[in-house]
Amino acid sequence: MNRSFASYSRARKPGQPWFSWVRFFLVLLLVFCLAQTWYIFYRSSWFALQEIEILGNRLLSEKRVLEVSGLVPGIRIFELDFDALRTRMLESEPLLQSVRILQLSPNRLQIRLEERRAVFWLKNDEEYLAVAADGVFLPLTADFQTPKVLIRLTEEERQKRVLSPRLLNLIRHWTGLLEHSSVSDYRYLSFEDRDQIKLVFQDIDIFIEETDSFHKHQDKILPFLKKVKMEGKQLRYIDIRFDNMVVKFG
Repeated sequence: MNRSFASYSRARKPGQPWFSWVRFFLVLLLVFCLAQTWYIFYRSSWFALQEIEILGNRLLSEKRVLEVSGLVPGIRIFELDFDALRTRMLESEPLLQSVRILQLSPNRLQIRLEERRAVFWLKNDEEYLAVAADGVFLPLTADFQTPKVLIRLTEEERQKRVLSPRLLNLIRHWTGLLEHSSVSDYRYLSFEDRDQIKLVFQDIDIFIEETDSFHKHQDKILPFLKKVKMEGKQLRYIDIRFDNMVVKFG
């Protein structure tokens, strides 16, 4: 009986205290690491925005770029949604064509901009408009030129601040065509009536429509106007939208 009890006692191994201490220190180390990670991300300056580099701005000041971005020193970079930030900047500033945002380090960003530039200027009633290649209206800048194109905006164009694709294509087509024509020094080109394009040359209204008819008649315009002036007649308009050039006196 006693031998059995002694044998049973010897079969039970005493606990190992060192293992409990190791486990305690491992848990303590894990808590410490988690606390350090939390501190690095949320309390230290390591991931807090400290420097913003802006490239490509020609017309926009750095102050304006920062204003539309909403970025301020100290914001946590890992909390930023770059896609949402880029969209907000493009929607807030019409001069911006494209925006790229790069993270150069944990606390440094680079903003690369491509600005829209005016390719021509328009006059709508008494308002002057600078227009980019994609038809977006831009603020007037120091390179403003007196418009030679007159338009009358639709309500949709006025609200969206962009030309309709059809009108944009018409303006670009005719201004490019007239630039190398015999009437390149025209006074202005009018699209105020969307169904009727009118060229004003030497204070005479010239109605145009198709490219082919313009090419057919353009070389006749200057000799005809010279003849009318010599004869002292009063010319009201010239219409070159048809096979034969139509004129009206009086």
